[in-house]
Amino acid sequence: MSLEENKKIAESYHLEVIQNLNLDLADKIFTSDCMFHVAPNDARFSVRGPQQAKRMACNDQEVYGGAFKFIHSDQVAEENYVSYRWKVMGTSTTGELPLSQGIDFVRLENGKIAELWSAFGNCGEEQRRKGWEF
Repeated sequence: MSLEENKKIAESYHLEVIQNLNLDLADKIFTSDCMFHVAPNDARFSVRGPQQAKRMACNDQEVYGGAFKFIHSDQVAEENYVSYRWKVMGTSTTGELPLSQGIDFVRLENGKIAELWSAFGNCGEEQRRKGWEF
C-alpha cells in the first residue's frame, strides 16, 4: 500500500469509526488481533481487534455526547507506520471548545491496522478559557 493509502486507513479510525460511529468499518480496517496500547493504561483496553475499536468508539460517543469532531495534524508516514497528533473539538453554548488532545502511532499490516499506540489527555477548563492551541 502507498503511504497515502496508509494515512487514509489510519485516519479513518477517528474520522469514520469513532466520529461517525461507522462500526462496520472497524471490521475492514483492523486485523482480528490488533493490539491497542493506550496510555494511561486501563483494563478496558485489553480486548483485541475490531471489537476493541468498536468499544472505544461507543465510549467516545458517550463521553462526548455525539457532538464532537477530530482534527488531525502533523501526520507522518513511513513504510507501514503512520503517526499524527489529534484533538477532539466539541460544542458548547459559547461555541466550539477543545475537549482532549493526543497522539497516535499506528502500524499497518496488509492494509489493516495491526497495532495502535495512543496517548491522550483531557483539556481542562483553564486551557479552554485561554483559547488552548494545538
